[in-house]
Amino acid sequence: MAKEMNKQGFIALAIVAIICIGALTILTDTSTNYPPEENTGGNAKAMTAATNTRVSEPTKTTAKEPTKVESIKTVPRIPVQQNEAETNDNQEEQVDPRDAGINPEEYFSYSQSTQQAFYFIESATIDGVELAQGDWIATFKDNTCVGSTQWTEPYNTVVPGMGNDNGPNYPADENTINYLEYGEIPTFVIYDVSEDILYQATASMSQYSIDPNLEFSNNALPIINLAVVTNNMPPSFAFQQSTLQAFYFVSTIEGLEIDENDWIGAFNGDVCIGSVQWNGPLTDVPVMGDELSEWTVGYMTPGEIPTFVIYDSSENMFYETTASLSEDYPSAPNLGWHNMMFYFMDLTI
Repeated sequence: MAKEMNKQGFIALAIVAIICIGALTILTDTSTNYPPEENTGGNAKAMTAATNTRVSEPTKTTAKEPTKVESIKTVPRIPVQQNEAETNDNQEEQVDPRDAGINPEEYFSYSQSTQQAFYFIESATIDGVELAQGDWIATFKDNTCVGSTQWTEPYNTVVPGMGNDNGPNYPADENTINYLEYGEIPTFVIYDVSEDILYQATASMSQYSIDPNLEFSNNALPIINLAVVTNNMPPSFAFQQSTLQAFYFVSTIEGLEIDENDWIGAFNGDVCIGSVQWNGPLTDVPVMGDELSEWTVGYMTPGEIPTFVIYDSSENMFYETTASLSEDYPSAPNLGWHNMMFYFMDLTI
């Protein structure tokens, strides 16, 4: 389906959702508590919009490691990279969810509010891999869960964000006192069911979103992308898997010394279509093709030549490269992309 049609579908779905919720609010007691009265968890830090999956001309940026949430029930939270010796003695003991076990229906429970926003998820990935069906996405304000849902598929997963119901025009509701206020941005948490691990995700706006930002307001309908990076891959190197793929093997790199902490990304214009962490000569970069699905628009078509960008993690710098066929290995006659083809190339900064 074309993305333009999909966007119209979003809007229609959102309008239906708002009408249904309005009817439900009238017919039910809004003070009813669906979850336990006390909701704790999430990350106390405010979230900022992250870089999306498209990059412009590489420039020097300031890298920020994503936060892996080790516990949603204890605060303050200790970053994953922090050594035990560096922690504050007064901090509450952390509970590793891999030891404690996660019950998402309890951890992600929340109370219904008449003030609601709906975040349509265009993509949600962990290290560039799409979530599995049954994984969870939740919204938090500080330590309070304000909405949750299970992942189904791109564009059809919608996570709510509940607002504070204690305004002058609404009856007092102690269950939503700590919920979102107008203009606040929720924190997004992903629960990987197979690994039994919670992560804080970075969020970015979809180019198809009518709402301009992540800020909460009643009946807001942002379309967003969520990404979790557990290694040092830059968020701009995330991509969607396609059934159409080619592989470009890097023989040599001239003009820059890189190591196994660095990355090579493939781009079609400003769209990332594949990436890999450097593992030495003949590292193969997967390059995805356009399979005519909504999440592969802008990917490669036969004959197009990708461009390659190197990310130097030690300097937090991106370098554009010039690619040429390697003379050391037999290869295709040129670098034009074709499904299931293999290429050997040299990169020059």
